[in-house]
Amino acid sequence: SEKGKGLASNIQVQEKEWKALWSVNCPNKMKIVLWRFVHDCLPTGFQLVRRHIPADDGCFFCNWTERVGHLFLLCPFARSVWKGVKEEFSVRLCRKDMVNGRQWMFDFLAHASKLQATVLAITLCHIWEARNEVRNNGTEVHPARTASKVCAYVCMVLQHCSKPKPDPRRESSSSTLIWTPPPAGVVAVNVDAALFPSIRQMRMGFVARNHLG
Repeated sequence: SEKGKGLASNIQVQEKEWKALWSVNCPNKMKIVLWRFVHDCLPTGFQLVRRHIPADDGCFFCNWTERVGHLFLLCPFARSVWKGVKEEFSVRLCRKDMVNGRQWMFDFLAHASKLQATVLAITLCHIWEARNEVRNNGTEVHPARTASKVCAYVCMVLQHCSKPKPDPRRESSSSTLIWTPPPAGVVAVNVDAALFPSIRQMRMGFVARNHLG
């Protein structure tokens, strides 16, 4: 390298792989989960025990050893979530080709469309959240409910986190399309919610607009 230090022989390939990960169309917190998945540094049961932290290394859904590959792809809970997600979006996981999490992730992103990459990131994060919900609160989480939340979140990201394509019919090239009204007779509803565990409360807000806004 220019600084006189060694570099990997496939440095260009690695840069392309990481660029694909960090360019996924999803919130940054979800990209962090992808990054930790690749580095196998999520606090799974296997990693906690490996680092001599008191914990059970069994999966909270099936009691199998909780590694990243098992938790996100092979566990019966994860398989059920993916089944529900794939009913809405065309995603091919190629689980049988997985050697380790890093190889599997970069292989997936190398062949995935932008939509498929978004679906992957959102699904992995929701599976992780469901796992933590069971671990921390002991509540039962149904995979169909998680899959439904994934599909709704993907639709929200596609609606609000995608750059609109320029309209050639518009006279001004500097103007940006902020909101597209629904057809007459249809009401579009945008919803958001937040949980406050410390005070055991939640808040929800929504905006309903017709074709006149």
